[in-house]
Amino acid sequence: MCGLVAGFVNSKTNLYPQSQFIEMTETLHHRGPDETGYYFNDDNTVALGHKRLSIIDLANGQQPAASDCGNVQIVFNGEIYNYKELKQTLVKLGHTFHSDSDTEVLLHCWLQWQHDCLKHLNGMFSFVVWDQAANLFFAARDRLGIKPLFWTKPDDNSIYFASELKSLILNDNNKILNTSAIHDYFSLGYVPEPKCIYDNYNKLEAGHYISAHLDDITNAEPVQYWDCLDSINKHLSETPDSDIDNGLKTLTDSINMRTVADVPVGAFLSGGLDSSVIVSTMSKTSKVCTYSMGFDTKEYDESADAQTTANLFNTDHTDIIVSANAFEYLDDIIDMFDEPFADNSTIPTYLISKQAAKRVKVVLSGDGADELFLGYRNYRMLKLETQLRRIFPKPIHNVIFGSLAKFYPTLAWAPQFLRAQSTFKSLTGDIIDNFHEAMSLNSDCQTQLIFNSEFNTKNNGYSSKQIFQNLAAKVKINDPIKKPSTSILKRIYLPTSSLR
Repeated sequence: MCGLVAGFVNSKTNLYPQSQFIEMTETLHHRGPDETGYYFNDDNTVALGHKRLSIIDLANGQQPAASDCGNVQIVFNGEIYNYKELKQTLVKLGHTFHSDSDTEVLLHCWLQWQHDCLKHLNGMFSFVVWDQAANLFFAARDRLGIKPLFWTKPDDNSIYFASELKSLILNDNNKILNTSAIHDYFSLGYVPEPKCIYDNYNKLEAGHYISAHLDDITNAEPVQYWDCLDSINKHLSETPDSDIDNGLKTLTDSINMRTVADVPVGAFLSGGLDSSVIVSTMSKTSKVCTYSMGFDTKEYDESADAQTTANLFNTDHTDIIVSANAFEYLDDIIDMFDEPFADNSTIPTYLISKQAAKRVKVVLSGDGADELFLGYRNYRMLKLETQLRRIFPKPIHNVIFGSLAKFYPTLAWAPQFLRAQSTFKSLTGDIIDNFHEAMSLNSDCQTQLIFNSEFNTKNNGYSSKQIFQNLAAKVKINDPIKKPSTSILKRIYLPTSSLR
């Protein structure tokens, strides 16, 4: 996890003073305590700052990294998993390298392919390039948005990028809260991209880049280069067995690529299948350092299951027990996220990360597995709803299921999955609306009641439901799981991305 800051202005305005830019970069010291680097061009219209966490080629790989001619500079946060293969390709094309770092490979990818370099990258990344010869800047974020990148245009003549929002707002004393982002937070528990909690600040969306010439910053806007909808809109294979085999190979290859590092690599281990599969694969090639979090409340404690898995794969296991009401770390966590975020799992994640950092710099986890492999109860309910809707003609949905909802909870004889009043109510509504409510902290009605009439008027009827509806409308196949779940799949990493 590294941190970057970049600023670009044209001749009509002024870059932040160097001392202020350095202060902005220093806010990211926790992301990269190993090294600090800066670049300022001669006429003070371009500034790049970097905080490095050394993972690959510890002795080299300093940033900002420059081309041999000095015309191209890059700052980079992340890892390029196929950098060795790319290096071989680039050497054959005539490129010369001075290190074994993936940063230098990424730099040469830009030199060779410019914007099209993104097509060649397998990794998690956010990076910014300054190409002096072309008078052009380029900023990109990886396909699923694992690595964060925030940006703002204070005016038509300047643009700034940073790994965290705190760098960009450091000296802004006139921040204005974004009303729709506030609504999103109370509805979903976080602020989805591309919005930030403040107006005029943005998250660069996953699978997007921004590029412009320095004399044309006014027209610098995000461009999408990859969309998971292209895969989602494909029909499932007629040979599910081959899908399983291919999925297992992809998973194994992914884990192996992510363990390539010049520093110790560990894994978070819970009682779940996702982290257990990761640890089992890692343990085939080396002894793994694993870390789990236990709670003093049995209802939430999975430490015994984690210990069983650790014993099975003979890992070097560390287990820490904390109180389920451990809130003394909230100030630190709030400072990390920069904007509201309502997932209490960040507290144990923060604590276990602090423990793991004592021995390892890279940790694998199972984030996103339930979204990718449909592990949540909501997906099973979606399938059930679809089956029931097919049994009963649409005109009588409301009559049958609306009546059942009114009689709840007197139907003690009904199967367990049909006892919930919310289940009956959902069967009378739209499947996308139902899924939105299932994934929300508060229903639309409850969210509206939180705010006064002045706020609701200013928000002009906005609902986070619109995000779900807009994404679902882009799904071309009528799949009961793929269509509504797209809105979650496209944002798997957003809530926790600022910690990465």
